[in-house]
Amino acid sequence: MTNDPGIKLSRRNALSAAGLGAVGTLAAGSAGAAVRQTNKVTIHHVEGRRSQRIIWFCEEAGIPYEVIYKRGDVLGSLNALKVVNPDMPTAPTVVFRGEMLVESGGIIEYLMTQFRGADRFAPRTNSPDFAKFKMWMHYAEGSAMPHLSTDLGKLARTGGTLKPNILGPVKLVGSMDVILFMEKFISAHPYFGGASFSAADIMYDLVMTLIDNLQVDKAVYPNLLAWHERVKARPAYQRAMQAGNPDNVVLKVPIPKEAASAAPPVAPAAAAGHYTTAATTIGVLLADPAAKAAIDRRFPEFTKSSSVTSGMANSMTLKGLQQFKPDMFTDASLAALDEELAKLPVK
Repeated sequence: MTNDPGIKLSRRNALSAAGLGAVGTLAAGSAGAAVRQTNKVTIHHVEGRRSQRIIWFCEEAGIPYEVIYKRGDVLGSLNALKVVNPDMPTAPTVVFRGEMLVESGGIIEYLMTQFRGADRFAPRTNSPDFAKFKMWMHYAEGSAMPHLSTDLGKLARTGGTLKPNILGPVKLVGSMDVILFMEKFISAHPYFGGASFSAADIMYDLVMTLIDNLQVDKAVYPNLLAWHERVKARPAYQRAMQAGNPDNVVLKVPIPKEAASAAPPVAPAAAAGHYTTAATTIGVLLADPAAKAAIDRRFPEFTKSSSVTSGMANSMTLKGLQQFKPDMFTDASLAALDEELAKLPVK
């Protein structure tokens, strides 16, 4: 039992506690066993967030744990985290054997080394699947979540639909690349650790939530959807959800529909009555035959480049490209082109 009389621990059932109104659950065995109390993992949790991964892993591995949060009060749980871990109030914050830990992937990998049999949730180091497991274990937070979160933030501000991530003439990795990369792998492997379910799979439940928020056509990733339904059917997942998210709180990022359907703003160049290399996008210039001819005369190789023919540079301006190609787009050459463009009526 815990020293706090306001928190009662049981094998599966989360009971409202006094004080913070937290929830406590002890999984995998009797609450009274001294050895289990010594090895108990305390998970400071927020519903629908990364801390759910730790609960799920503990359920899979049979690790004793206590989960603390304010049910139905995400803000309250976050504020409670600030009291426990003021330096880095993130979920998960885990306390284990006197150590306070953050970072879900690192916590899971650490716990795998601390409990007998928990290492079964990774392929053996001599297995051909071990490299796959390590890559996907870290890809979730190293690449997938940052790209998905960045694009979700953009859409939440501007509305619209997911677009390629383009910087100048370069197409950068974006959310769609992440989705297709995951889909390609899981179409050829049953799990993210290779042949068998592993801790790597636990890392992707929340990733799937972010993908769902992006509202990408689900026909693009049918194998990912099938994998997700398969792992959610696991008994340990179901127990973890009952302990940490009994009300099925889902992280939702609202994307304004009115912004998606609104007409694009008038470009400064159009308002001024003429094109400029600093304000008019390359796509607009190339759509006007006269403007395209002027660019061809000044920069004949540019309009033949893959960044132009593929449309990757359409959202940029010639002035914006100067930082990538200063030898081609000099101040003098752009000024000369501006003189020509100023004589053309805006289409």
